Amino acid sequence: MAEPATVFWTPGDTPPLWDPFAALSIADVCQKLKVHLWPGQPITREIMLVIFFHESGYSNIKQGKGSGPAVGFGQMEIFNTDKIPFFEWLGYDSVTHNPKVSQLEKTKKYARLKSLPPLTHDMVLADNDFAIKMHCKYFEWLFKEGYAKSSPPGTKGIKNVKGMLNAQTGGGGNEHFVDEFFDGGQNLEKVIGSGDRKKIIDALNAVRWYFMDPAKVPAGVTTKTSKTGRTLVHNPISLTRFPKYWDFTLPASDVPGLAQK
Repeated sequence: MAEPATVFWTPGDTPPLWDPFAALSIADVCQKLKVHLWPGQPITREIMLVIFFHESGYSNIKQGKGSGPAVGFGQMEIFNTDKIPFFEWLGYDSVTHNPKVSQLEKTKKYARLKSLPPLTHDMVLADNDFAIKMHCKYFEWLFKEGYAKSSPPGTKGIKNVKGMLNAQTGGGGNEHFVDEFFDGGQNLEKVIGSGDRKKIIDALNAVRWYFMDPAKVPAGVTTKTSKTGRTLVHNPISLTRFPKYWDFTLPASDVPGLAQK
């Protein structure tokens, strides 16, 4: 597999918002998922792969080329206040640099977190292993410690996969992606051991749907409507349009043993 630094990348070679110098191949992602994805919960490796592909194309980036709040392969909004107990469980202080927490809360309510290393976006961006670990561990935390909206008071732990995906997507309009990620993971699982590179690429591209203002949809782009009536556009990373991306992300030599990675 080619290292990104040894490849000459032009703007036309790279899908929008994907950074080759912050990217991993699918095989490398699978190796890290094998280490960090806890097998005792229902989120599968293939669901993680489709989430990462949908969110970042397998690159450890900050949302919107640095302007947005999300970060990492799965684009986690690490400073949402509902993530504070998760990162404390993981061993990190997500309060000190959190713009959503008042100074009074930082010094009073969350004083206990001062003993933990402070979390930053740069910390995630600098460490691909940690970036994947935090996404995996978030699902483990949801399974062990999370609270589902439909659960009786005091009931701890979200035990079903769609409930966990709903928490991960944030609900609301993004609840649409619960089924996209669940179905996409199942479809990828069916073909990942097939030895057929194109089938794997097609299964991944099947989840590349994004909300867009219908007035801004370019001519010829495939669209569909969500359950809440919003317009989604299909934005695949096609093999013909981005061959260098796929030569890095899923080289033919990696395909035969991908199911066992």
